[in-house]
Amino acid sequence: MKDTTAKAQYYKQCKLQMKTPGGLRITTSWIPEHKAVLGKTIHLEPRGEDRTGPWEVVHVGRTRQEFEETLERSRDYTKQRKASDV
Repeated sequence: MKDTTAKAQYYKQCKLQMKTPGGLRITTSWIPEHKAVLGKTIHLEPRGEDRTGPWEVVHVGRTRQEFEETLERSRDYTKQRKASDV
């Protein structure tokens, strides 16, 4: 029997920065709410380029989304990019 009492996992959109030899690298990412703490250092999952980190959280947005909603918006963005890129 599946446990339906599990708590929803929430994400927040954050601005992250990483120091590089050439300066600063900045990105925006939805990260788990428990890691979305100003000044916290985190590591991202790699996606084809060296994005693992360490990244510093420099801004935390107010909006929170459940994990499933975050995935849906990510898929929407990916579909839009594929349709609009030449």
